[in-house]
Amino acid sequence: MSIGFGNVGIYDKRFSPSILELNGKIVANGVVRFGHGCKICVCDGATLTIGDNFCNTSEARIVCADNITFKNNVLLGWETMVMDTDWHNVVDVETGKVSHCHKPIVIGENVWTGQKSTILKDVHIAQGCIIASCAVVTKSFEEENALIAGNPAVVKKTDVTRYYGEPKP
Repeated sequence: MSIGFGNVGIYDKRFSPSILELNGKIVANGVVRFGHGCKICVCDGATLTIGDNFCNTSEARIVCADNITFKNNVLLGWETMVMDTDWHNVVDVETGKVSHCHKPIVIGENVWTGQKSTILKDVHIAQGCIIASCAVVTKSFEEENALIAGNPAVVKKTDVTRYYGEPKP
């Protein structure tokens, strides 16, 4: 696992250092690379699990208070936020039912997030999905190979995924 690698020209390493606050545990199941300026917080009792061939080019923010899992071949775009908590329990004033503030996140294999996307608690993203830039994901998407975009995020296109080969003319 490497933290702070790379040279993305628009980010200044002097003013945006990488930070790792580790009170829980990180399970790295292969090659894991976080670019410079990433901020990772794993709280007491929490587990951040990361599959093989994980990459964030720069400035990822991951807050893990419960459980976040990234499967294999996940690519996080610049300034992506993944947070499994909103830090405050909420109570329904009519029923008295408490909605807990921590809920797990699972990001499937071959998922690609666009820059400045946000993925919040209690979300599962199916394999092969693309999360568009600036999308805010607040619910799960079980359909594989979908383009997910917007605030709140919705499926915009199906039967698409990240291309791993050489561009075609």
